[in-house]
Amino acid sequence: MPSSGLKLDAKEYSVAGRRRRDQLPGGRHGLSREVVAQSQRERILKGMTIAAGRHGFRDAHITEVVHRAGVSRRTFYEHFKGKEECFAASYSRSMEQLWQLTLRDFEVEREWVVGLRAGFAAMLDALSKRPEVARVCFVEVLAAGPLAAQERDSATRKFLPLFEAAPSAVANMPRIFEALALGRVADLGAVLHREIAAERIAELPGLLPELTYMMVLPFLGPDAAADQLADPADLPAATAPEAA
Repeated sequence: MPSSGLKLDAKEYSVAGRRRRDQLPGGRHGLSREVVAQSQRERILKGMTIAAGRHGFRDAHITEVVHRAGVSRRTFYEHFKGKEECFAASYSRSMEQLWQLTLRDFEVEREWVVGLRAGFAAMLDALSKRPEVARVCFVEVLAAGPLAAQERDSATRKFLPLFEAAPSAVANMPRIFEALALGRVADLGAVLHREIAAERIAELPGLLPELTYMMVLPFLGPDAAADQLADPADLPAATAPEAA
């Protein structure tokens, strides 16, 4: 399929004083304050993602974040009140990218199960290539305080549309159906947390059969869900995810 340009990015940080490729030139450049501020914010968020993803939230220091972003501490505090707020925004940004990546491949397929598997395949592939993003989204967010917890609740609900087309005996009972779908998303997060915390990030794509089985089990029943445990090569082809 045509490339959407969507990426999960935790790269391109300034190293040893070198200018980042996405860092604006110094001096007069003719850019508006809004453009400059947006560039600064994006670089700070990327810096937080890699700092927290490599060292953990508690050991991610603002000094490292601003160094990687190529901004001053003063600039950091013009955008964020502190580390907690910056991390929450960084987490939210990464989860939005992850959601859009998943949704893109999910929507390509007409059959619900095939689309779900395609979306999860894209998600797992992207996370396996971005260890910092994986840790931030599914491990470090649990230790990052109430702001991050609020963002996590919001991010969880982003994934509910994946289940809107799922066959279910309770489809006409919105509250029960939503609780069922939320349970699937929670289980997804729990499995990813387990694997990422155990440093099995590179092996995440291998979870596709297990995760798809878990997601469709309450909707299709055990027999139909068990089909998803087969070798992915034996299942209908899904759209390959874009390289992150």
